[in-house]
This record gives sequence, structure tokens and C-alpha cells, in this order.
Amino acid sequence: QILKASLHGITSLHHTSSGGGTHTNSMKWSVRQVMPGCITWAAVLAIFLLSLDTEFSSTGIGKRSIISYKDLFFTYKKVLVTKWKTKHIVQIVTNINHYIFQAA
Repeated sequence: QILKASLHGITSLHHTSSGGGTHTNSMKWSVRQVMPGCITWAAVLAIFLLSLDTEFSSTGIGKRSIISYKDLFFTYKKVLVTKWKTKHIVQIVTNINHYIFQAA
């Protein structure tokens, strides 16, 4: 939902279509499929939103949670990049793309 809202606008979460028009971020940035970096960004953002932290620090470590968002990002992205063509990751990415871009 983080990626869908970021790419197509918050109202896209309340509709069966991907939402938006020609002024969505996905159109502005020519995004037609997800890649390891955006999946990783959304996952780390979700962790941040569920944590006690209120801002990202320049160190990449949460002040209250002590979560290393920087390490999480690079570790998770490395896993996705190295396993990108495996059966399970391909299926997950296909599902994410369908959810975000199904009517785009």
C-alpha cells in the first residue's frame, strides 16, 4: 500500500483501479514495474512507521528504537537483487506489480 499510494496517490487505496491520472508519480517518473530499491524502500518505511522513531537521522539509526534503517535497507536490497530471478521472488514481484499497476 505504501508503494501504491506513493506512485498513484492516496485515493488509489480506496479504488479497485490503480487510481490517478496523468499527474501521478508513476506517470511523471515513468514507473511501470517495481524494482528491488522501491520494494526495499517501502519495507523500511513500513518498519519506520511502526517504530517509536519520529524522524530519520543522518546516521541511519533510529534514536528511540536503535533500528539501523540504513543497514536494513542495504541488506534487504542485496537479498532482493541476488535472488531477483528466483521463483518465489518472481511470484512476489508479480503480485506486487499486479496490485500496484493492475489498471495502469
